[in-house]
Amino acid sequence: TVFVPRKAGSKWGMFSAPGSMTPVKRLAVNFGAPGDRKDAGGKIWLAYPRPYKGRLVMDIKIDTKLLKGGGYFARNSDFLKISNTNAPWMYASGAKGVTQCSIPLLGKNDKAQLYTVRLHFAEPEGKPVAKRIFDVSLQGKACLKKFNIASRAVVKEFRGIRVTKSLTIDLKPADLTEDKTSKHPPVISGVEMIAE
Repeated sequence: TVFVPRKAGSKWGMFSAPGSMTPVKRLAVNFGAPGDRKDAGGKIWLAYPRPYKGRLVMDIKIDTKLLKGGGYFARNSDFLKISNTNAPWMYASGAKGVTQCSIPLLGKNDKAQLYTVRLHFAEPEGKPVAKRIFDVSLQGKACLKKFNIASRAVVKEFRGIRVTKSLTIDLKPADLTEDKTSKHPPVISGVEMIAE
């Protein structure tokens, strides 16, 4: 048996920045990721929840609501077949069962701003789950109805999203019960926000 070092998993790290995170010009969040990482275009994707907290580590304040049994997951992208992307590592993690996500983009004295929002999805089970159907809203307005994730990476872009303080993303599963459970909860891998 011969053991050879692998380079694939060595690109994760933790980025830091002093001061306030707002106002946000561009922010990319990778839910459930084991660390922060740059994509091929040089964009930094910040992991949430933060895998490590320390004095120098950039802290992201995101308010999330999860269904019972929901949580974050991370898989090794080397063993997953995720097509339609040059960054399969980003779709190997995510939030399962998230129903609401609120991300502060502007400070108390900042003026309202329009943002382009990109939502990133991929089915974590590796093949489409026919019943994983959910609605997505941005700032309380429906933007995706009866959305069903494919096994490949899917990016949905929305322009002109007005933000006064925080961006709020709502995901509502089609099979949501009265006791707030779902057999096929929503899944999201990442979100990008770019000031227009």
